[in-house]
Amino acid sequence: MKKNVVALVLTQFISFQAWGLVSQPTPIFEGEKAIDFRLTREGGVMKPSQNEASFQSANILISQLTFRTSPKGTGLKDFFWSADYRAFRSPEEKKDGVTFYNSSLGHQVTLGVGFNITRTPDYTIGVFAKASPILDFNEAKFGNPRADLFQLGWNGGFIFGKGYFFESSMIYGSGEPDEQNQYIALNQAVGLRLEKSLFKIGPYVERDIEERVDVRYSSIYGPQNSSEKIRAYKMGILAEAGFILDENSSLTLTYLQKIFGKYIPSTNALSIQYSIKF
Repeated sequence: MKKNVVALVLTQFISFQAWGLVSQPTPIFEGEKAIDFRLTREGGVMKPSQNEASFQSANILISQLTFRTSPKGTGLKDFFWSADYRAFRSPEEKKDGVTFYNSSLGHQVTLGVGFNITRTPDYTIGVFAKASPILDFNEAKFGNPRADLFQLGWNGGFIFGKGYFFESSMIYGSGEPDEQNQYIALNQAVGLRLEKSLFKIGPYVERDIEERVDVRYSSIYGPQNSSEKIRAYKMGILAEAGFILDENSSLTLTYLQKIFGKYIPSTNALSIQYSIKF
């Protein structure tokens, strides 16, 4: 029983819980506070159209600082709130001598809340919500990371065997009206926990639930006499390795490789996060 409790604590401490190009707060336990610093690079190929002549190199750089805390006496199991600041740079979008968008910087401030519906030594289920009161970037540009006005989601997991676990999560992202599509993201993963480390891997799927038109790309690479509708679909493999540095700090490496997708700003992403609890 005691080993299973420790497994859940380690899983929630050093796990992004299905990050996959979509930022998500990780629940912490009552009375705890944490600070996370994360650096991410999205690379590979950008695909703004189904016409391969439009494909370009992707290079999106993201830095994020997050504060999380779980106050006592709320009446909710493992209730937490978070505040984070994210800055990102997206590259110039240029092909065949045509500049579609200049290189730009973006800024985002996000507030989040969440709690566990249930948590036992063997399984946990939680929900969360996030909203961004400050969201400043070139919304019309194709090569942006996901940036939502608000998100809703749930995550859960259970332990099976000695040190093995399964995780599942789903996220709804609002995008921005007329500029960035709404979407659903799903992640399933199996993992192994060792004494001071954790490894997991699983499929990641993300799909837009509405369409938009990028007039600049559509006019050159889209079908004749009609506009090309952007409705992104992404499928890939998400792998993560987490390491406990001491009783209050951890280091997490995450890599996402997309194996199929259309209308995507990148085909892979590498992230490193340092977390400290106090």
